[in-house]
Amino acid sequence: MEPLWNILTYLLTYLLPAAKVRQALMFTSKHHRFYFPDGNIFFMVDGILFKVHRYFFEQYSPVFRSMFSLPITAESSAEGLTELRPIVLEGTKLVDFEWLLSVFYPKKLGRPDARTVGDWTSILNLSTKWEFVSLRNEAVYQLSHTASPIDLLVLSHMFNVAEWCIPAYGSISRRSTPLTTEEASRLPVDDVTTIYALRQYITADSRKFHALLKKLEPSKTELQSYEDTVVLTSYPKPSTVTSTSYSRHERFYLADGNIVFLVEDKLYNIHRYFLEQYWATFASKFLSSPAEASTDGHPIYLQGVESSEFYHLLCLFYPKNLGEFEPQTTDELESIMHLTSRWKLTSRVDLDINRFPLITSPVDRLVVAYGLHVTGWLRPAFVALCMRDEPLTIEEGR
Repeated sequence: MEPLWNILTYLLTYLLPAAKVRQALMFTSKHHRFYFPDGNIFFMVDGILFKVHRYFFEQYSPVFRSMFSLPITAESSAEGLTELRPIVLEGTKLVDFEWLLSVFYPKKLGRPDARTVGDWTSILNLSTKWEFVSLRNEAVYQLSHTASPIDLLVLSHMFNVAEWCIPAYGSISRRSTPLTTEEASRLPVDDVTTIYALRQYITADSRKFHALLKKLEPSKTELQSYEDTVVLTSYPKPSTVTSTSYSRHERFYLADGNIVFLVEDKLYNIHRYFLEQYWATFASKFLSSPAEASTDGHPIYLQGVESSEFYHLLCLFYPKNLGEFEPQTTDELESIMHLTSRWKLTSRVDLDINRFPLITSPVDRLVVAYGLHVTGWLRPAFVALCMRDEPLTIEEGR
């Protein structure tokens, strides 16, 4: 009886579920954008299959990092590794997952695809749910500058963003028109009551209004389930290659990378996707087969490229904090400018001038604007240059 029971258990545990998955796959489709030939983790959302890189989930999300570090069993070992056993993300909306992935794989380097309140709300939702800390911070920053006070108040309750409450109360209470029926229906009763009381205080005495607003300020809470740690720590520091005098780069030799570069005396292991997406000409010239340059023994040697230049370029693909642009100084951007110009990547870079507080000189901004073809920087830089008191120096003119 025992052998028969074992066979029955095997059928119920593995073959039947697999058959159900295969049947389900007959009615699914691969995502039109986020299904990559060199992807190494499969997800299913609303019947759509995604094939992406495990690196981003393991690197930036402690939730997925914990999931991937669970002891491997016969049942769980294949989950996410094949189309037949994708990781099914129950309760996740397709549009939310698409916007999350757009942060990992933007259409243009340096600027996220997300633009609207709805886009960033999708990102805020999943970054909170799965504890992508730096991405949650970026979503909070973006929504702070784009969402209406009503939207911010609604979202502050949904996603525990206490810093939005007081400014939203103040803006709504000071405006000339009262809450509309539609706005009131979106808010909790306590919020509606608070806003009504604040408007009464404004009418009676503005000093009382500010005092009451101060009393309403909640203590700033943080999500306690995770910490905003410096990322890129989940992979152990690679050991020095013993067969040659080259060493693996301490940050950009990725555990699941699939193409190896040699720059000066450093080996870099990254994802082929970024070559094919942003360097199509380069990829077609150097990569003739999927297996080419996949080992330390046969890397692609980038002659004439400095390690610092390649490092800063890779920071665009793999930032320390999701949603942020890591290179900040003129020198760092000039390193990127050199390679993007040489490899004809300038059309794939788009930088937001407001995210570079260290580059204050209009001359430096013009240099970067022309070097990276960032046309949005030109007019403000020329205006600032024309309005300053001192003329161009000889050094600046060069």
